[in-house]
Amino acid sequence: MDPVTITTTLVTFVTFLKDIVYLAREIQRSVNRVPQNKKSIRKLCDEVVAGLTELRRFYDTRGHLLDGSSELHEALSALYVHLRAIHKRCHELFPPKAKGRINQALIALRAWTKCDEIEAEIEELKERVHDCYIRFTAFAVARLEQPLVHIASSTTRIEQNIQLVLDEHQRLGLSRMEGVVTSLQVELESPVSVGTSNVQLSSNDVAALYLHQQIQTITESLGNLAASQTFVDEQPRGPYLQPFKSVIVGTSAISRNGATRHREVVLVALQIIQLLQDESVHLSIQEGAWDMVNLAIRLYGLEMYSDALTIGVWTVDLYRTLVSTNPGVYEPYLALALRNLSRYKRVTGDSDGALQAIEECIARQRAQLRTSSSLNASLELSNSLIELWGLVREKGNPVEDLHIARESLDVLEVTRTELAAWEAWIIERGPSFMDPRVFDEGTSPLSSDFSNGLPSPPSVPKTWDEDAALWLEFNTGRALHSLSHSLQDTQRLGEAYDAEKRALRVFADICERHPGTFEDNLAGCLVHLCRPPLSNSCSSSEILGFLVRAVNIYRELYIARPAKYGPLLVEILWEHATQLHATGSLNEALRTSNEAVEIVRRVHNDRQLLADALQHSSWSLRCLEQHETAVVLRREAVDIYRSLFTSSPSSPSTHGLVSTKVPDSLCDLATDLQLVGKLEDAVEVCEEAVEGYRILFSTNEPDAIKPDSRKVSLARGLSLLCHCLNSAKEFDRGMHAGWESLELYQVFDHDDRNVLHDFLTLLSRISFSACHARDPHAIAKSTAITKLCRALLLRYKDEATSALMNALRNHDYILTKHLRFREAVSNGEELLGLFRSIPFIGNCEVAADFINALVTHAANLDDVGRLSDAEAACQQAIEIGQSFFIDQRTPELAFSLADALASSATCLRTLGRYEEALSASVQSVKLYRDHPGPIDGTLLACRLQNLSIDLCKADRLDEAIKLGQEAIHLCRSSPALDTVFAEARLPYVLESFSTIVANAGDESTAMQSAQEAVYLFQNIKSSSTTLVPWSFAEPLYASALTTLASRLAATGDYQASRKLLNESKDIYDGLTYHAPGYCINLAKTLDLLAVVLCAMGLHVDGVEVEKDIIERQSRLEAFNPELARGMQIGLDDFHTSKAQQRLRQALPCCELSHPHKH
Repeated sequence: MDPVTITTTLVTFVTFLKDIVYLAREIQRSVNRVPQNKKSIRKLCDEVVAGLTELRRFYDTRGHLLDGSSELHEALSALYVHLRAIHKRCHELFPPKAKGRINQALIALRAWTKCDEIEAEIEELKERVHDCYIRFTAFAVARLEQPLVHIASSTTRIEQNIQLVLDEHQRLGLSRMEGVVTSLQVELESPVSVGTSNVQLSSNDVAALYLHQQIQTITESLGNLAASQTFVDEQPRGPYLQPFKSVIVGTSAISRNGATRHREVVLVALQIIQLLQDESVHLSIQEGAWDMVNLAIRLYGLEMYSDALTIGVWTVDLYRTLVSTNPGVYEPYLALALRNLSRYKRVTGDSDGALQAIEECIARQRAQLRTSSSLNASLELSNSLIELWGLVREKGNPVEDLHIARESLDVLEVTRTELAAWEAWIIERGPSFMDPRVFDEGTSPLSSDFSNGLPSPPSVPKTWDEDAALWLEFNTGRALHSLSHSLQDTQRLGEAYDAEKRALRVFADICERHPGTFEDNLAGCLVHLCRPPLSNSCSSSEILGFLVRAVNIYRELYIARPAKYGPLLVEILWEHATQLHATGSLNEALRTSNEAVEIVRRVHNDRQLLADALQHSSWSLRCLEQHETAVVLRREAVDIYRSLFTSSPSSPSTHGLVSTKVPDSLCDLATDLQLVGKLEDAVEVCEEAVEGYRILFSTNEPDAIKPDSRKVSLARGLSLLCHCLNSAKEFDRGMHAGWESLELYQVFDHDDRNVLHDFLTLLSRISFSACHARDPHAIAKSTAITKLCRALLLRYKDEATSALMNALRNHDYILTKHLRFREAVSNGEELLGLFRSIPFIGNCEVAADFINALVTHAANLDDVGRLSDAEAACQQAIEIGQSFFIDQRTPELAFSLADALASSATCLRTLGRYEEALSASVQSVKLYRDHPGPIDGTLLACRLQNLSIDLCKADRLDEAIKLGQEAIHLCRSSPALDTVFAEARLPYVLESFSTIVANAGDESTAMQSAQEAVYLFQNIKSSSTTLVPWSFAEPLYASALTTLASRLAATGDYQASRKLLNESKDIYDGLTYHAPGYCINLAKTLDLLAVVLCAMGLHVDGVEVEKDIIERQSRLEAFNPELARGMQIGLDDFHTSKAQQRLRQALPCCELSHPHKH
């Protein structure tokens, strides 16, 4: 390309990138301008802008590698044209300014109708941006590799001037050559000048690319030699004349400085390259093959797995050639090469190829063992069996992998037995029979004694030395560790625990005798023991001790090999933090979790690992109640998971891992948002999670997670959504979400304790939703939940008892809300029976729940007219509370006992036992005042108002008025509360206060209070957002109407008073059909109505109302004498109040006989 074209292209690149980023931002502004556009479109626009900004940033730093490319120029041109088209379309659909509501509405309508088309076009634009970025980076790498080839060839020329001989001259030459390589990988702290470009490269980049280029050169040279030569048949020499023995590479060998190890590998590769490219040197297959084996192992240690696999394939081919000439010598080396090849294939994802290689390796080693007495062969077979075990276990066949682990251990036990027999025989014969020289050569020192009739010695171990003994111990530890996992997989947990403890002792002994060898294996045993289910056999202190030892080991290994041991250290730090949580060391747990996060941020580019670390820290923060910080970290984790799934949605790993973590992390975020009070945000996030689970549930792709797991995830997500909606007081939606989850849970195996726990939690959530929902089917769903809990109780008594209790409590609420009081009484008796069936001695929490159940039952008994039974239930609740309250004065127990005393006061008041009622009210208020806590202030206001009523009956009006004023103040000053009854308590307190001040003669205040009470009740009735069920507020409203009617009658407004009394009468008439207990209030209303009618001159009507009262009382005498007496007590109390006496004295004379009066 000529200089003019290059200059033009360069200017075009700069211009294109500026214009392209500008257009993308304009599209983003256009889309964001219309609120009706979907979130998905806005998100796509954000991603397009981010991608183009990254492309611009890449060009700013790597532009010298990109300039002058016609291919990239064409790609940018096409992207520019596409952006212009979309920008024009968005500008037309979403203009910058729209005047008038009609124009704004039209824009919103167009946005709604065209959103799918725009979304598809922007999605395509995003793909084009991604494609451009890939092209730019690939082009930069291609231009970067060309000068590196030149560097490699220059280095090779330098190497050819060095004679590699085994003397000081060779060491000097190697030193010089190492200096050349070191200058490339260590000393290049400043940018390398390649050609005319200034490429910013780190030393690690240069080192990796250079070594990879070396491997390619070796591969090409071997390919050329294999195609052009027939290697000569050579006899074994050098090390091959000695019995085969592999070498263990311990932790100390692999934990050295990475740059040092890298230089060593480069030197080995350079030696091989020189031998392959020197035509004057006779190529020895046997020497080259062993060098290649070591090179592959070193590449594997550097985590250059693809290059290790490339060399590993060649080592197998080379040894196959050698085995064809001399199988007795080279067969063990071929088996070793096959085992290594299996490892390389496994780590690069070729599990089938790895299995094929290891199976061939084991077959060859079995054949060797049949023809050789070498104990080293047994060790090699055991080692290979452990490799096979790992591959088979990945296939999910626990029976088969258990068999393989046992065989590996059995082989070692046979070897150990043979060694023990040999050593015993030597000791028996005496030390003079032991000749180290003969022993090392693998022949018997006692052959001359056999002809003398001495006992034949056991099989003689060949070259059995310290390394072989270490191999035996090392393989024994690995075999035991593998066996432990297999036993665990087959649910033989006791044997698994014993095997792992044996493995731990083996590796601990090795590490004590040979420090810096196998600490990572020791840490693996420790980690296995501290995880369920094996941890169930350990105490908390043992588990914590195992974790501390493992963390310390991994910290040391991490310093030397951050890339390899960083993820393992992070994982074990999470385990440690979890255990610290369990032991109550929350601050230390948080520090441990934060250490894991810092490790990931500092060293690793694994964003998924970072997200996992953030998740774990968020859980620690939640335990410490640092919820705001937990939300921040959780949002970051969610964003990372989203970006991972968005960047590679079709990746198999994405389906099996990241795709589930996106909705899982959203559920965790929803929980944290609830804890900080952001209920609407929690619902929105949880809905997004459920949508993600639905997508997973509907997928049929083979690499997705299992269908049962998808169903469980969806069910759990819906259950959490039910909980979030309940918290946000969206009970109907919560009930429907919970019911959908229930239909999924019905088919699960409830014998699984985790499933059973989640299922019972769901039942409680649905039950709560149903009792507050407005849906007409709510009561049927509540009934179904209660029946389901009863069925579960028969099979899972310990787990389901609490769930049934909770369901019965909620069912009682919905039954009374629908005026089904007699069913509520039966429901309460069942609940009390459950409480009586469980031991709760010393358990304040259960005792408080029992008291609350008795109080609720007493209210239901009072509603159906069983006054004495109601008072007896209150007395039982008081006795339970007082028996516990002697030793355990918890706030929960105090509040429950106070409620029982308040309910008892109400029952005693109805029965005319006013002094006892006053005493109970005083005790109730005292308990509330003595145990302040996070209670509803309006509840204390009600207790104060009840006490003021009792004080009024005792003619202590000043005290009563003072308490009434305090109660009103509490209700008015309490913040907006989300408890169900809070809204109805202010009008209730005002209505009672009106009666008290009327008795004191303050009719003006009494009128104002009564009017406000009625007004507030009417607001509750007409409101669509109130939490108070009208069925609960309606009786209080009727009482307020009667009170206001009294005040109106006192002012002479009889017509208005009559209207209110008729409305109150109609309400009570409807209620007494379901709840006969309200006949007492009805009688008072009718009595006042009769008086008002007479005052209006409607004497006949007044007399008829009076007769109605008499007839009602007569019927009650026949069917419920106790309630009839209660009605009479109520009327007498009504007539004797000072306000009523003044009212009746002031009214015109009426001819009522009041025959019902005693």
